[in-house]
Amino acid sequence: MFRIGFKGFIILLVFLFTIHVKSMAANQDSLDNQTPVVEVVFCLDLSGSTNGLIDNVREQVWSIVNMIETATPKRKLRIGLVGFSRPSFGGQNNYVKTISKLTDDYDLLVAEMWKIKPQIEKGDQFVSSALEAAGLNMNWSKSKDAVKVLFLIGNGRVDTGSPDYRSVVATISENDVTLVPVYCLRERKSNEIDGWNQIGRIVNRPLETIWVLKRDPLIKPVKDEGRLAQWNRDLNRLLISYSKESKEYINAVITCDNKSMILHPVSYENRLYYRVSEYALNKLQPWDLAAANMTSASDLLKYDMSLMEDSLQRRTINRIYDGIEKGNVTKAAIIDKIKKQLPYERQLFYNRIVSKPDFESSNILEKVILKNVFNACKSKSISFPVE
Repeated sequence: MFRIGFKGFIILLVFLFTIHVKSMAANQDSLDNQTPVVEVVFCLDLSGSTNGLIDNVREQVWSIVNMIETATPKRKLRIGLVGFSRPSFGGQNNYVKTISKLTDDYDLLVAEMWKIKPQIEKGDQFVSSALEAAGLNMNWSKSKDAVKVLFLIGNGRVDTGSPDYRSVVATISENDVTLVPVYCLRERKSNEIDGWNQIGRIVNRPLETIWVLKRDPLIKPVKDEGRLAQWNRDLNRLLISYSKESKEYINAVITCDNKSMILHPVSYENRLYYRVSEYALNKLQPWDLAAANMTSASDLLKYDMSLMEDSLQRRTINRIYDGIEKGNVTKAAIIDKIKKQLPYERQLFYNRIVSKPDFESSNILEKVILKNVFNACKSKSISFPVE
């Protein structure tokens, strides 16, 4: 009869648990394929003429996420990102890079966006290649119920390279993707805007225009005197990684939190509102040991202690379990305090502003994005509560 020792039994438990986690992820992917979606792809000109655009976009992710989370009927949001006109993206790709396929792992997406330098020297531009990557080669949903919006944001000429940009735009439109051309204004007027207007005519919508880094928050920030940031840091100190993948995910969450603290206060509050949402907490749960469903200290035997922080490796499982239980009480209290500062009514007020018939974009990226996503959803009979 085959027998294993205690050490072998622990290794077997860890192995089976790893398979279970991967199986949960696979099942979630399967469920995602059956859930109606809203999909938003950003195709960004990251050349020198639009320096700072990446700052603009990563700042707006949370306002989109928070709005879609209130949608009726319920929708899952996925976001993708393509960049073009960066020398580092390589001439063999016509200086185009798919930075992220469509995903609902917003923390991983935005953490990746923070790795992109906001400023760069001039790069060669091939808009048709960028549109192929974002509009034709992206992992768009095949569902007829899907809302699909592609923002092409930049400036410069659109008629360089091949294939002809007009044929690519027409094909994207035929695939039921709402293509929104957004021109980044320059101090000096240029006839290059004619090509951008031509894209608008092909897709039968007016060209949107923005000033890069121009901001006009829709609401006023709360007067918290630094308490939100402190509660945020306290919340993150309670996170416990238990594997390489777990550590990477938690690091992405902390990166998004810390980087958001240097943004406009309203942008940071949008991030924090998402951070304590049920969706975000459920997304984090498989990667945070403190959020695992455990009923006793023996449940910790499923985890490889050697992959945890050094301070935890020196503790007994009973001490770790007691610490987690105590920390979860603290976590619940922190989340409750944040939600009182950033209540659900805050998002309803946001929705109410965006839903107004006279809501103007005013050359501001956040308003352009929210207005067009809202209208695309409305065309599919999706509504957003305002009170």
